[in-house]
Amino acid sequence: MKKSFLLFICSLLISGLFAQSDSTKSDKKIKSKAKVLFSINSDMWLNAENDIDIKPISLGMELFSVSKKYFGKSPVGIMYGLGVTCHNINYNMFLSYDTLNRTVLSKIPDSLNTKKNKLSVSYLDIPLEIFFSPKKGKSFNISAGMKAGYLINTHTKYKGKNPDGSGNDLKTKTANIKNVEPFRYGITGRIGYGAVSISCYYSLSSLFKEDKARLKEFTPFTIGITFLFL
Repeated sequence: MKKSFLLFICSLLISGLFAQSDSTKSDKKIKSKAKVLFSINSDMWLNAENDIDIKPISLGMELFSVSKKYFGKSPVGIMYGLGVTCHNINYNMFLSYDTLNRTVLSKIPDSLNTKKNKLSVSYLDIPLEIFFSPKKGKSFNISAGMKAGYLINTHTKYKGKNPDGSGNDLKTKTANIKNVEPFRYGITGRIGYGAVSISCYYSLSSLFKEDKARLKEFTPFTIGITFLFL
């Protein structure tokens, strides 16, 4: 968490420098404004194996410093920035590895008392979107684009009865999960009114390395509510 916070502070400074540089070019018709973008998301996996049951509430978040550039007097422009995205998957699987060091997800029996079980991955992301948003007053806005990121943190948390069937209580946190792809990229979209919008992210890359996971390929997907602050 401390690492993510420090990376976010760095992103604010970088975007602030970009915005300051743009403001000195008064002869340009493209103007930029630095903003903070914050999203509360629901994370899921599309086309996952039937045994994988992801809870309806798997909350993640993203925090970005972004700059919006309008093309002259047009309501159309681009938005770019830097920030951190955290995904949390609350599911009924226990992550382990086989003899070939491949990732395996084993179903936790329904009869087993599980209080917490999640897989978390965090990325340093760069978003780039084309948007339509009138400059004055609250109004309808829409944007589409993509974001790409680099993996900065992975861990699992489990609290409940031990899945090995011993009946003992188990509380564990495992960091640096193996076989997760270090880079990711995907399509983004937003539609909203004023500073609030509904957002989504559809991954075009896999969560796990294809040759290092013994499971059917699935698609990470996120839908959330985004707030854009000055």
